[in-house]
Amino acid sequence: MLTIVLRIFPQESHHNATFQFAKGLKDLGHRVIYVGVDSIRGLIIENGFEWYGIDDKEDIVDKPVNRKAASNKWEYWYTLIANLSAERESIHKVKKEIMTKDFFLQSTQDLKPDLYLVDSVYKGNILSLMKQNIPVALVETTVSTIKSEKKPPLSSTLIPTPQNKWSDIKVRLSWAKHHLRQYMMNTLMGSFESAVLEYMKDKGLDRNIIDRKRYKFLGYHTIPEVNTTFLEFDFPHQKRENHLYVAPNQLMKRQHLTYDYMFDKIMRQHTASDNKLVFCSFGTMAWRYYGHEQFLMKMAQAFTKVKGVTFLICVEDENLRLELRETTKGSDIHFFRRVPQVDLLKEGVDLMIGHGGVNSINECILTKTPMLIYPGSKELDQVGNASRVVYHGIGLRGTYSDSEKVILQKLNNLLKDRSFHDNMKKLSQKISDSSQYINAEELLKVLVPNYQNECITT
Repeated sequence: MLTIVLRIFPQESHHNATFQFAKGLKDLGHRVIYVGVDSIRGLIIENGFEWYGIDDKEDIVDKPVNRKAASNKWEYWYTLIANLSAERESIHKVKKEIMTKDFFLQSTQDLKPDLYLVDSVYKGNILSLMKQNIPVALVETTVSTIKSEKKPPLSSTLIPTPQNKWSDIKVRLSWAKHHLRQYMMNTLMGSFESAVLEYMKDKGLDRNIIDRKRYKFLGYHTIPEVNTTFLEFDFPHQKRENHLYVAPNQLMKRQHLTYDYMFDKIMRQHTASDNKLVFCSFGTMAWRYYGHEQFLMKMAQAFTKVKGVTFLICVEDENLRLELRETTKGSDIHFFRRVPQVDLLKEGVDLMIGHGGVNSINECILTKTPMLIYPGSKELDQVGNASRVVYHGIGLRGTYSDSEKVILQKLNNLLKDRSFHDNMKKLSQKISDSSQYINAEELLKVLVPNYQNECITT
């Protein structure tokens, strides 16, 4: 029996992406332990895994940002400068910790892992595991961040055209633009790379393993990456040999979920009607997205003009949810904090409107649900995910600047045009026919030296 430890960023979506393959590891008889802060404890335990607690100070915690759009340019610049200052301070703190702190010290001493699976968010912190020769792999919950001549960076709205030289030129230009912007931000804010390089020099680690051909932060040539997305959803590119795809071929029910008590009643009312069903969710971290509140208000008002459609809208923030209920008049528009998303999609939704989180996109692909994507942030993978949704013809994308008229045009297009459903079926079939995915046992054979011999001995 192996002891397999996972250190995943303390956000529900990151953990949800790992539970399917972690269950496969556990079903083989291995001990699977999640290391995390107290806020994530319930999610881990209720999904059937062991939890090893650490103090909040031992983790990287997202700082709150102003989600409301500024009322004037002075307020905008003031907020921007304040956020950049806080971000710069945070980066310098993390750089110092890379140099002086073993991020995994207590857990490795107590748990003695045979394999450590680490969220790619922490890739700058895995050097101590490498120094101790503990088998380690990065867990990537986004599409591949590897630079390719055929696909643009994740922050780009560009949709490449296969076998088109002009498209290839535009892709290269998009990477040049990204690298220039990243260089400017690194100069202004600082970057983790200098701390990583200095640590590797001090500890005698080979700096040639660093992979700079990435979107944003660097990677490592010699460290395997376990990817939880669908390879076929990405733009076409050559997969690296040590990139292992473990995307689920089935939906995994989420166990740690309390949803609004009115949900079942409203669903019964909808089932008794002839309405189409539109589900809208921008994730549990929507507070990070600049202008999100104003966009939700605008979108909800647009929905009041639609007949024959039941809208289910998830809003995490209680004050915003109550305000939307009071200001939106429409008997078929309903606001919730949470709904059982997996069950809802399995039962059948005509359209999902979301922020472009890849886990929800995975679930829509598995249930063949067309999507309308409104990326919440240009700094995350959401813009790139939206571009891939359009590329495959499985949905449309928009921006927070879309007018009510444009929102309704896209909504009607997606509800009436059957080609989106047909394209979903094609993509799903392509995924089903793929031989690119590996199961839990195959994963261990790659990641753990002498895995088969150890199993025979056990």
